[in-house]
Amino acid sequence: MRIAVVVNSFPVISEAFIVRQVEKLKAHVITLEYNEDVADKYNISLDKIYILNANKKQTYIKKGVHRLRGIRFRTWSRTERNNFKKLLIDLNVEVVLAAFGPNGINVMESCLELDIPYVVQFLGYDASSLLSFRYYQNRIVNVINKSSASVVLYHGMEKRFIELGAKKEKFHVINIGVPTEKFQNIKPNFNKKGTTNFIAVGRLVKKKSPISILKAFLICVKNNPKIKLDMVGDGELMPQVKGFLENNPILLNKVILHGFLSQKELSKLYLQAHIFLQHSMTSEDGNKEGWPVSIAEACASSLPVVATKHAGISEQIVHGETGYLVEEGDFESMGNYMSILASDWEMAKRMGEKGKKHIFNHGDLDQQVSKLKALLENS
Repeated sequence: MRIAVVVNSFPVISEAFIVRQVEKLKAHVITLEYNEDVADKYNISLDKIYILNANKKQTYIKKGVHRLRGIRFRTWSRTERNNFKKLLIDLNVEVVLAAFGPNGINVMESCLELDIPYVVQFLGYDASSLLSFRYYQNRIVNVINKSSASVVLYHGMEKRFIELGAKKEKFHVINIGVPTEKFQNIKPNFNKKGTTNFIAVGRLVKKKSPISILKAFLICVKNNPKIKLDMVGDGELMPQVKGFLENNPILLNKVILHGFLSQKELSKLYLQAHIFLQHSMTSEDGNKEGWPVSIAEACASSLPVVATKHAGISEQIVHGETGYLVEEGDFESMGNYMSILASDWEMAKRMGEKGKKHIFNHGDLDQQVSKLKALLENS
């Protein structure tokens, strides 16, 4: 089946899951921007990638106009819509997968005109913060109701759309999965009691709340000084993170800031780690996570996880069995759970083993892409 995946930019470092889906689906990619430097890291060729608009200056102007008009996502120009329609015809596309809600809005008109079914895949902000904008609300419900199907990552992600008038039967829960086979032989070393290694992986942004992780770690280190924390990721909050460490000298030799790491470098850290941390928060504008890949990879690596009751995380972690979940912002409870796991490696090991089994059964990439492919083929 000839599938076209539509994205704004491809590939993107933080969206490796889209690269994986494209490869598994053997799909064409239609995008506004092609990121050559990132493509080199993924070893991606241009063979099946088609760029709607190679004029970057025009793209920047379009973004500026959108900001002035209060439109919070990139809509296509008439030229881009015409180019898209021509590509659908030339490539003889049979079904379109629009990654992120705004691209559902962009593809709908052409797909309906050419009688080509389309499926919209919601991935996070497009099912949360964007819904506070009337311009998006007024269009996305119509896009969903005219789609062959719409995909959400966890149960409940569709709730707000349905409240706005979307048809419940349009939604299918299919998460993005992780390549579990790559984590088959990765597991922490709990054989000899020593320093407990915590690891946190994610962009240093408000939605990930790295300061909450450091506050929780500070509580834990007072209960158990034989611990350390590897923080992987970069972002706008790096100065605040460094400032917090400087203001709490007890942490300076216990927290290592790695910045961005490649998957190969990250795998080495997973081998040294014992417990994974993430404190996802709903941002001030309502932005939420979808189904965090970093947590799924940690579970696949047999690590118990301490995280928040946020978006799809509650389907990744079984509280009290594969890790612990706390309310958003509750760093005290997070620190206490971290202390429990750091002092009881047998419990941590059991939780990690159960977590691996859980994510292998419910978050395997091949299984999830098979569900997505079947949905596309039946559209």
